[in-house]
Amino acid sequence: MKTTSVRPAGRSSTRTLRTRSWWMNYSVSVEELRRLVDEGVRRELEALGARLAEFRCAGVDKLVLYAKMRLAIALLAGRNVADSLDGELVESLGLTRAARTPPPPAAELFQIDEGVWRRLAKTRYTTSRSLLTESSSRRGILTYIWMRKTGILRRHPNGSLIVDRRELSRHPAGSERELGLGDIGRFLAEVPSSLWSKVITEELLGNAGLGDLITLAERYHGFDQRVDERLASEVRRRIAKGWVPSPEEARRLEGVIAKALKGLKTTVPPHLLPFIDSVEDYVKGREGELAGEIERLPLRERWEVLRSLRRRIRDPGFFKHLNPISLAELRSLGSVDRELASRVMLGQAIGSYLEYLLTRDPSFQAYAVHIAERIDAGALEPRHRPLLESILNGDEKKMLFLLGREAGFDALELLSVKLGEEYSRSGGLDPAVVKRAIAIGMRLLNYMRGGRGFTWRRRKTSVRGRLEVRGTLYKWVRLDNEAVFKRRERVQRVIGVVDVSGSMARFAVWSMLSIAAVFPVVSHIVLFSEKPHVYRSPFKKTSLVLARFLEKLYTEGFKGYTNISEALRRAGELASRADSKTILVFSDLKQTVPDTEPWLVARWLVEKGLRVILVVPRGTESATVERYRGAGCDIVVVENPEDIPNILKRRINLKNRV
Repeated sequence: MKTTSVRPAGRSSTRTLRTRSWWMNYSVSVEELRRLVDEGVRRELEALGARLAEFRCAGVDKLVLYAKMRLAIALLAGRNVADSLDGELVESLGLTRAARTPPPPAAELFQIDEGVWRRLAKTRYTTSRSLLTESSSRRGILTYIWMRKTGILRRHPNGSLIVDRRELSRHPAGSERELGLGDIGRFLAEVPSSLWSKVITEELLGNAGLGDLITLAERYHGFDQRVDERLASEVRRRIAKGWVPSPEEARRLEGVIAKALKGLKTTVPPHLLPFIDSVEDYVKGREGELAGEIERLPLRERWEVLRSLRRRIRDPGFFKHLNPISLAELRSLGSVDRELASRVMLGQAIGSYLEYLLTRDPSFQAYAVHIAERIDAGALEPRHRPLLESILNGDEKKMLFLLGREAGFDALELLSVKLGEEYSRSGGLDPAVVKRAIAIGMRLLNYMRGGRGFTWRRRKTSVRGRLEVRGTLYKWVRLDNEAVFKRRERVQRVIGVVDVSGSMARFAVWSMLSIAAVFPVVSHIVLFSEKPHVYRSPFKKTSLVLARFLEKLYTEGFKGYTNISEALRRAGELASRADSKTILVFSDLKQTVPDTEPWLVARWLVEKGLRVILVVPRGTESATVERYRGAGCDIVVVENPEDIPNILKRRINLKNRV
């Protein structure tokens, strides 16, 4: 008989209950953990939503990767660690934040002065001097400016002020109002200058934007000592913090900037050297470095700086570091040593001989030879003596070859200057002169190419892509060892926009030669001064586009008209037709033709999904740069025009945008 062992029912049921209890507790813990993780993810995603909105023109793959990495760091290490690493994460992924300019704060909040209000309520006509006296308060002066702004006080043809008492009654005394710095700068001139110091305070200047500060300094410096001291102190403070006034800003601040730089121990750009009080001590020991920086300036600006420094720097060693074309405009050579005088005269002879090559007027050649005969060849450097011999012998080819190798960009810019002088003399340009200028410019570019290594021919548009593994294996198993690649056509995604105005001559030449190196990704080129001229990217040779570039530079560059807005609009139209996503602009951002503000046009392009990259020379006005940055443009400030090719290849990475 078979016996069966029976386990006690109580022990089995107890174990089952324990298992169920453990499983229920585990399930509850997992659910709680999931809930906590989901809650953390939700909070982080809400915070990420605002952050992702800060990026513009970024690929979806990069945004997804940024979101995942940011979320992982925040969940594992905490939000504080994620915030501290956010900048490095953004930089590593190549994302760009949309720059936002905060709205300008109100310059002044004040209450309408009761005394001024009562006097105006009793009269129909008045004058500023009867309203404002030496005892007037700051509040009373601001009340006057505000009433001029709103039209309560209107100017009569006889010079008096008409009071609009109906409008005045709508603004009772003591009510709070606000004024912008632009309004103060506009109407403060009607107030006696002895009262200006009550309005232009250190606090007001400290809160002022750069453009408003320059406007106040330009209009109100030189009339009141206290105002002058405050303006100089504020400009000095901003320069010490890193602000570098552009040449145009320096000219507008001429009366203030000399006081601001007095005793200030900081490095200044070359165009500010004439404003330094002890400039001879400043340049001592740095002659070669400063001379190199001066030679990067536009030619006319360079001559202006050197003429000013010639009167203040007596040491000829400083000027010996400059090339003859830079020294060509120095005068009063009687007190100059023989070596420096020979360099200056060589520069003058080069300029006169280039003018002969343009006009074919023998008087210019005779004058160039006359100057060259007075030069002591022994006082020149050995590399400059062949240039002197070519002028004396009338060897045009050799002279242009030596200029192209030694100072090609200066020679191209000098050609533009000489064409401007010819235009001023004759009131127009002979087509034959323009044709000669283009021919000379192309020869200089050709000679420069030998020493610079610029790309002259366009590369093939069809490139070999990634290895196609499936197709390669398919051939390999069939004893065909040929690799298969995914072939693709190089997409032309870039539109180049180049400013050919006179002030941009040197910068524009570098820009065009740099664009020529990346022609495979350039669909169109827009050359503009007053009007834009569109050219398709060349298929084989770049010489035709460079010749057209020189034509526009030499025929329109010296007229002083620049319309950036129209050029940007034209580039936007081309982008929509050519399916281009990037507009690359080379300009100093000086709009001289009445039109829509160019940064507003740039903002419109950015809102359409285009990437607008502005490559600007050092010295471009800071306020203008900030307007474009606030419009969503990428700004690249170039210290040296010779760095442009490297910027295009590495920083902007145009060669890989295919």
